[in-house]
Amino acid sequence: MIAKGPNPAEGTLWQKIHAAKKAEQASRIPKDWILSGEKFPPETAVDVRPVAASSGILSERELKITGEEYDATSLATAISEGKYSTVEVVTAFAKRAAIGHQLCNNLTEISFSDALEDAKKLDAVFEETGKTVGPLHGLPMTFKVS
Repeated sequence: MIAKGPNPAEGTLWQKIHAAKKAEQASRIPKDWILSGEKFPPETAVDVRPVAASSGILSERELKITGEEYDATSLATAISEGKYSTVEVVTAFAKRAAIGHQLCNNLTEISFSDALEDAKKLDAVFEETGKTVGPLHGLPMTFKVS
């Protein structure tokens, strides 16, 4: 018996899984964080970092939060002093991650909404007590499992 090859119109199983995952990822990026066509850099661009600033998606304050002025320690201090809310910081980094994903396909599991819900809870604790919840309170983190 000779096995028949897959029907090209149907696609292979991995292609269907891939398409479903890409659609699910896209659905997790808020519409107002989507880069418009003219905001994409030319294909010859070597450095896409400036796109975050030129996209119009991040405010000046969000660009400052996610810029080079802060490292993790100084940003944690700014949060603990009440300069920035956790929601504000998480939103800024989520927007930047969404832009990066659209340019470089760098995310696998997108959980911006979960992160923002957690940030709201941390802000509520900070409002009530005036204290942060641990030394990493409100600092967005990314994990890679290898």
